Amino acid sequence: MLPAATSISGSSERHEPKRTCVVCREGGGSGQFLELGLIGNDVVLTPVSKGRGAWVCATRQCLEKLDNRVLARAFKTKVSMDAIGDPVAFCRDLASRRLVESLGLARRQGVVEIGVEPTARALSRGEEGVAVMADDLSERSTRQLEGATVLGSSEFVGRAMGLKRAGAAWIPAGAMAEKAALWAGLVRELGLPEQNDEVVESAVE
Repeated sequence: MLPAATSISGSSERHEPKRTCVVCREGGGSGQFLELGLIGNDVVLTPVSKGRGAWVCATRQCLEKLDNRVLARAFKTKVSMDAIGDPVAFCRDLASRRLVESLGLARRQGVVEIGVEPTARALSRGEEGVAVMADDLSERSTRQLEGATVLGSSEFVGRAMGLKRAGAAWIPAGAMAEKAALWAGLVRELGLPEQNDEVVESAVE
């Protein structure tokens, strides 16, 4: 389940496809899972074909148990995870990169509120959306932003949105937040890459 600060409720009138994790066999909405696909016999996490797909929970527990045996059963053919390697490390890098991309896109589309005050206000009101914060804020600001996803320094968070610095950002509920919520939740679940700036450099250029 996604953390409270990255919780997005869909419209009651919208049909959301139900998915089943290939590891734990638990079912749920597609926003809780990572999609897997095949290119030849290579398993990929960003499918480019319209062939058979599979799903895995966006949690450390299920990613750690993802292996060739589980995936061969899901795809009903021999597979290779060489393109992914360690699923946890791969998804840690991917989640950071995609969350940075989401912030940049939200800024360009004008659907992000930037700064500690608007982000803290949205969190205190229990609004739905995605909250991101820097790791070098004052103790007071950090307390105000409890529940937000920590992404890096103020300089790094700002650079993700084309700014010099930003202490926090809030993406209100909507299509953009739905996309960002999965990646924010995964960052909170897996943590940040050791070389976070290098991992996401291409996303902020």
